[in-house]
Amino acid sequence: MENLKMLNKVINDSQNYAVIYARISSKNENNSINAQIKLGEDVINKNNLLLYDTYIDKISGKTTSPKERKGFSRLLEDAKAGLFKTIVIYRLDRLVRRYDDWIETKKILNKLGIKILFSDTNQALLENSPQSEFFQNFSVMIAEMEPDTISLRASQGRIFRRKSGAYTSPKAPFGYIKQESNDRRKSKSIFIQEPIKLAFIKYIFFVFHRLIIEEKRSDSSNPQASINTLYNSLQNTLEYIEANIDLRDIPLRNNTKYASLEAELFGVINKYIKNTDVKSVKKEINEVKFYYLFSKGNTTKKNSAYLSACLRNPVYAGCILLDSNHPFKGLSYSTDEKTGITSFKERLDSEAFVNTNNLVGIIPSSIFKTVYSYLTYKSLIKIDRTPNFLLKGSLICSKCNKKLKLIDDNYLSCKGTRCHPFLKYDLLKFIIDKIIDNCLSISQTPLEQFINKLSRKIEIKNQNIKYQTLNKYEAIYNYLSSNDSSYVDKIHQKDIAIKSYVSSCNKYRTKLSYLNQLFDEVNKINKKCSSKPQLENNSVLLKQVKEKIVNHIMNNEEFFIPIFSEIIKEIKVDINYEQSPIEGKLNIRYEFTP
Repeated sequence: MENLKMLNKVINDSQNYAVIYARISSKNENNSINAQIKLGEDVINKNNLLLYDTYIDKISGKTTSPKERKGFSRLLEDAKAGLFKTIVIYRLDRLVRRYDDWIETKKILNKLGIKILFSDTNQALLENSPQSEFFQNFSVMIAEMEPDTISLRASQGRIFRRKSGAYTSPKAPFGYIKQESNDRRKSKSIFIQEPIKLAFIKYIFFVFHRLIIEEKRSDSSNPQASINTLYNSLQNTLEYIEANIDLRDIPLRNNTKYASLEAELFGVINKYIKNTDVKSVKKEINEVKFYYLFSKGNTTKKNSAYLSACLRNPVYAGCILLDSNHPFKGLSYSTDEKTGITSFKERLDSEAFVNTNNLVGIIPSSIFKTVYSYLTYKSLIKIDRTPNFLLKGSLICSKCNKKLKLIDDNYLSCKGTRCHPFLKYDLLKFIIDKIIDNCLSISQTPLEQFINKLSRKIEIKNQNIKYQTLNKYEAIYNYLSSNDSSYVDKIHQKDIAIKSYVSSCNKYRTKLSYLNQLFDEVNKINKKCSSKPQLENNSVLLKQVKEKIVNHIMNNEEFFIPIFSEIIKEIKVDINYEQSPIEGKLNIRYEFTP
């Protein structure tokens, strides 16, 4: 009887229950989840605890806080119900990867009297030592820095491979098959040609090249080198091939504009018809047809986007851009020393490209240069020349999902047939009023939370800069001491890392300065009008303050344009002008909105 009472006491006491929390970033890492659970069960048995439940999340820890995850949210609900008093996790970075999240989560768990145990023996040292809180905080800071470090290393690896001429796309370009390479000096992968598909790609390039030449020789102001013209030519050629392929020898067409180009294409197809079965050749031709002429999964909807992408892909000429972030996508450019204005030309910068060492191109350099520079130049000169205005590019019509554009300086319209234009002044005033609500809120607003996160990111980047700088100085010292040339590469790598972190840090500082400017402007007017305690109890006064702030922003539009462009991602607008005052729905997505 006594044993039964003791057993009931153990079973009914939440102190004797523990849960396992496991998380992975990728849904494919099931082995990692299983390993975390197994290690967690071992810790529970070792501590003579009972397993209450297991909670799993398959989501990024960097972009989602614990309370935003389904598994951990369920864990918190059970914890608040008093069902257990211990959480077992593999490592602290499985729970949190951001310092702010750790502080918030720790506060919640402490309030509920929840203890954390680690199944990783290295982190188990953090549990009971006097310095445990310091080490836990430090561990989270390292976890927060780790994704940046991994990302930087991956980026440096890509840059190195690109310079060596390795084409490293995870997917093979159309017309090639990706295979593992035995020659690790070149690249992990090599790309094998598919002759029939590449014969079509060659035809596509040569037809468009001829269209460009015709346009440049013509006196007409209408562009002749259009993707639509190329589309029609390819469609016509494919239809002719499909109609004659069963003859096993596709006859030439002498009366067509591109007869000589078709002759080469037909020659490749006829060769493979004789050497293989017609069925396999038909299959490849069908793949070309559906890849270049139709939208995915829709055999009736035209799609010429892949034709344009094909003509702009340098791998077909056996080269890649040396810098994927080249300011003018590989075109020649120069900066005027007096004015500081940079201009680009319809001419390829040969030094901006490097030849691939694991993929053989099929387009002659002269053809590629003409086609690529023509299309790239055209795309770069398509600059939005419409007048600038507050929130330009961020306003979306909720009915048709199109961007609102300025019409006659007074109206904002998506130009949808079923949609109505908005009065610019009224719409912007209505939107800004909602944004200012956030700024004047008594509780911590999403804007203020975003400012805190930016400050934290700047702090982490600065820590990375200091760490990389120390490593650089150490490499310099070792080089001077030993004269070992390998340290020169290390110094160069540290320089690249420092520049990358400084660049990121400056971007965050720019956003932060714009946000602080907005709050400064709001607070100036706020202080003149009243104090916050007064605002809390006086809705009339709050309304007056808001109106003055909104009017100040509307009257100083040029000043606030860059500020709002840094903090607003998108605003979906659904306004009803028939109501007075104006009513409607706004879905505001800030830069910090998940």
